[in-house]
Amino acid sequence: MAKQLEQLVMPPFDELFVKHAFTKEYEHYDPQHFGNEVLVFRSPELALKFVKDRSEVSLDVGPSNGSSWYMAPRLFEYLHLAGADLYGPADAGRLERYAAIIEESYDTIVNLFRPENLQQSEADLRRFWKLKAEELFPRDDVSDYGPH
Repeated sequence: MAKQLEQLVMPPFDELFVKHAFTKEYEHYDPQHFGNEVLVFRSPELALKFVKDRSEVSLDVGPSNGSSWYMAPRLFEYLHLAGADLYGPADAGRLERYAAIIEESYDTIVNLFRPENLQQSEADLRRFWKLKAEELFPRDDVSDYGPH
């Protein structure tokens, strides 16, 4: 179950998973819908959700309890860890960059999702999300999208 996605995710993320005590908490494989897959890994401080929709892979990051999820590239941009070059489907090279960014900035990312910071972080991330959406669609009266 979910072996194709796991085979893509494990090489770049294995060291990160071991170092920060991530465990696989959820996996889902749907052969009736183009082989879509979901994998969720959790550490005591952070959760990572990998989604394969048809042939495109994406990564969401959130607090360890899985209460909310943020697209990795948007989160990296918000934290000034990387730019817009990380948007789009996550191929093997992009997954390697994601793993490297998370490893290098683990404490910074985790700090956003600490219980004492979570409410303010989520409000700030929603504002950032809205600002970026308004930049892309300036005439569409973008609402407060919030986490996805």
